[in-house]
Amino acid sequence: MNNKSIPIILSMGFLFLFMSATTSSAANVMGPLSFRVTITEQDVTYEYEFDNPDYYEYEEGNHVERGAEAKQKVTRLVSLINLEEDAAIDAMVRELKQIHPNVSKVDIRYMNEENKLYTWVWNNE
Repeated sequence: MNNKSIPIILSMGFLFLFMSATTSSAANVMGPLSFRVTITEQDVTYEYEFDNPDYYEYEEGNHVERGAEAKQKVTRLVSLINLEEDAAIDAMVRELKQIHPNVSKVDIRYMNEENKLYTWVWNNE
């Protein structure tokens, strides 16, 4: 490595740190943890899953997606519901109805970086 590449590498590092510090709460959820969101809507089950560092899975009934396709759907869902440790299930369900308007059941499992499990369950009854 020559001396000219050091400033470029440092600049890239600072840019990465800046971008990391300014991300939304959805990106913060994508830290060292995992979560599962299971939604039932009109007899179809949808599952959104994430495991650190980079495992994404989306299921719709028997159809399963992984990788980039799943990452887009999982990231959208987490941004939409603003998944955080102190989130209220009723608020999350309200937001979920934007993409699952006839939701009848929601089960959310979220494990933070300290391996503490948070669980939310909602039924439309």
